[in-house]
Amino acid sequence: MNLSPIESSILDLAKRLLKVGTINIERLYTVSILHLKYPRNEIDQAIYQLFSKKILIKDTKITKDDLLKNDTRRKIFEYIIKTPGTYLREIRNKLNITPHQAAWHLQMLQKFRFIRKTRINKKIAYFEININPEYDKPIFLLRETRNLRILEKILLEPGISLNNLAKRVKIKALAIKYIVFYLQKLNLVYEIIEDNSPKYFGMIENIEPILEILKVPKVTILKYREIRSDFQKGIGLNNPIERIMRP
Repeated sequence: MNLSPIESSILDLAKRLLKVGTINIERLYTVSILHLKYPRNEIDQAIYQLFSKKILIKDTKITKDDLLKNDTRRKIFEYIIKTPGTYLREIRNKLNITPHQAAWHLQMLQKFRFIRKTRINKKIAYFEININPEYDKPIFLLRETRNLRILEKILLEPGISLNNLAKRVKIKALAIKYIVFYLQKLNLVYEIIEDNSPKYFGMIENIEPILEILKVPKVTILKYREIRSDFQKGIGLNNPIERIMRP
């Protein structure tokens, strides 16, 4: 943690107080004035910062440093980092814990700003706090293997048709169309109508950060970039597709 000297001193006092009870702001303020040689206004501001940074939480007996010492809580946090967009039932099943345990530890991780939650498609999905919320819906969609396979085929074959896409991934065209619709809605894929048939292209600039969060190997992402670059070089400048794709 990046704390100022006064914040560190107050945090040490808070840990001593936590040994005998929950955090009480007024008591922490009084004890800090008695034991620390800082102006009252600086102590007041430092205490405010400790609570606003979620390093201390009112009415709890735990600090941010202590939070991950609990084995179950640490495993939940690690699982959320590994599988962003996960949800309560999945966490319970994968880690073999009760609903009550999972809900309690998730609440604590949220209080101390290790994680955050958002509602997507009637589910509450959990993400590590530093993930950009703009990526939540794409991550949630692409964490399903089938959806990621569809996107990968579009990246591997720019301009692929719906029927060919269905053949490559061995999924019915109607289901493919539904998934591609959401990929378009999230600005990950776009289509161009050519000969009365839609052709699909991946927006690698928007897709790349999502793939990195999903732990797709960098060599694979580089391959997608190269395919896109080769495709752009391989079509004529007068081609309508090229005119749309160029910045």
